[in-house]
Amino acid sequence: MVREAMTRSSIEYKDISERYILEEEDYKDCFQRQYFHIYTTRLEQLKPRVLAAAEHEIGKGKFKYQLLEAAHKEEEIFVIGIIEKRISQRPSILKARDELNEIADDEHILPDAEEETDSNELLNLVSSEDFLELEDEKQIVKIEGGLGMDDVATGCVVGLLGYQVKSNVFHVSRVIYPCFPRPQSPLSSLDSSPIIAFVSGLDIAGDRTDDAMCTDFLLMSKWLCGEMSLSEEDENLAARVTRLVIGGESVTSKMADGLNSTIRYLTLRRQDHNPSVEALQTFDKLVCNLVGKICVDVMPGIGDPAIQLFPQQPVHKIALPHAGFAGKALHLTTNPYNFTLGDRELLVTSGQNASDIRRLSGVKSGCDILSLFLKWNLLAPTFPDTVDGFPFIDRDPALMGSIPHIFVATNQPSAEHRMWKSKTSDESCLLLSVPRFSKTRMLTLVDVNTREVTYKVFGTP
Repeated sequence: MVREAMTRSSIEYKDISERYILEEEDYKDCFQRQYFHIYTTRLEQLKPRVLAAAEHEIGKGKFKYQLLEAAHKEEEIFVIGIIEKRISQRPSILKARDELNEIADDEHILPDAEEETDSNELLNLVSSEDFLELEDEKQIVKIEGGLGMDDVATGCVVGLLGYQVKSNVFHVSRVIYPCFPRPQSPLSSLDSSPIIAFVSGLDIAGDRTDDAMCTDFLLMSKWLCGEMSLSEEDENLAARVTRLVIGGESVTSKMADGLNSTIRYLTLRRQDHNPSVEALQTFDKLVCNLVGKICVDVMPGIGDPAIQLFPQQPVHKIALPHAGFAGKALHLTTNPYNFTLGDRELLVTSGQNASDIRRLSGVKSGCDILSLFLKWNLLAPTFPDTVDGFPFIDRDPALMGSIPHIFVATNQPSAEHRMWKSKTSDESCLLLSVPRFSKTRMLTLVDVNTREVTYKVFGTP
């Protein structure tokens, strides 16, 4: 018996990721730039937000804003600057060389990534020797008092109310974070309840270790496309899925070194065995089974065949020779990826920004990290310090202009979701941590209308 084609829910879609696209002007003289341009731009654009927040929280005319160089000892002032986290265990080529030359004890040498418990998560570098500094336009000072190590990250712009203890030490009595310059767009009730689906971290290696994962991914594909026997509840659920976002790290990062030659290999149709090529071919086939039956968005991540600098540019369609030519059914996106479904705004990252915060702080929860990004008005505060990025000269794509309705980090250690609510308005945001499919076999489903979250698991990792 021929199964009838599934009638799928639909909703107006628009990609609004233009600010993450590298333009011709960005490339001009880019190899001659220093990263201080990004920090200068960040401070210039976030300072007015901090001042606006200070006037609202402290009171207009009730604080004295000035630069650090003009501060007098014990005088209460309000300063604005960029945070620098001094991490004592931060990797350093020169430090590692000196330690090896001195035959240092193993406890003083950072272990290789291969020795970590989870190869997809970087080693946590936090220690009791770490401290914070603040740098404004003229001076840098060490911070003490009411600002915790996990309250901020390198690259955050904050306002500090306090006083100078010494010429190089500032005591904090109150912290002011920037406020968003634009209100969140209002939500209206939708006539239907379409679903957006998320999956990430396939970690395809191009060998037999992929077999079980691929089988389970195909099972998920059949469920999404209604090509298997489903209960009435599951059939209705699958039919409501309007779009699938594949959130990066589809190819294992261990393959990254070989991916530069992979696209050339694919176009020349060479037959030599190459794990990178095998991995891409496998991913191409998996996506090809979906396009035409459901709209698929493919984001790049670590290890995928795309620029590895933030913001990552879309995977070129030539890297996916079968799925890549499926027209509008396949959308190759940037990372980060910003889009709307109806009047709902969604902001998705492949997770490098969250993993870097986890590495450099005691914060572990993906939703906690996403809420910090909202507090800081920054999508990737540690770009370009410890998240490698493009050397922009007059703009900072990490800046957030408003609060999205759904905020997603993929490739996270575990599945989480939480509704964030503003303390000063009726604005709210669904925070969503999407786990790796290679480790959980999990598909995350979000009702676009109600922002309710459902999980489906296919097979056993």
